[in-house]
Amino acid sequence: MIEDINLKVEIPLGIFIGLIFIILNATLGIVIGIPLLAFSSETERVAVQSGVAPLGEELGFRAFLPFVLFIIGVPFILNLLINIVSFPLYHYYAYGESFVSASSLFIGAGLFALVAFLATYYNSDYDELQIPIAAIIAHAVINTWLAVKASGLLVVAS
Repeated sequence: MIEDINLKVEIPLGIFIGLIFIILNATLGIVIGIPLLAFSSETERVAVQSGVAPLGEELGFRAFLPFVLFIIGVPFILNLLINIVSFPLYHYYAYGESFVSASSLFIGAGLFALVAFLATYYNSDYDELQIPIAAIIAHAVINTWLAVKASGLLVVAS
């Protein structure tokens, strides 16, 4: 629970996970998904992509969904599998249903769901609501990387 959060572990873990996914993106093109939504400004897009989305998605997928599934008796491994499948599906439907990037999206988002879920529940009581600090930080790091890359401010050789 909140009193059990060790920020000295969670913050570096989140940054480390984010950096691993940046390396995967830069070398293999693996992504979680970039929204195709129209925004009124670049600031609004970055705020949503790098702040609101990671916070909302991680609270939904790594805190509330697993907690509800654990409460109704879903075993850990099935809960993990549901998370690994639902997160990429959410990104697919929320961000434009594009099959062009679907393979990378499903691999990247599924892999991130696995890592974020395990980072959230690595040393936890499964029947308590967890606050996924490391997952939120990792997601924000990745989305910020993707926003900077998409803006053209950063060019990565392929």
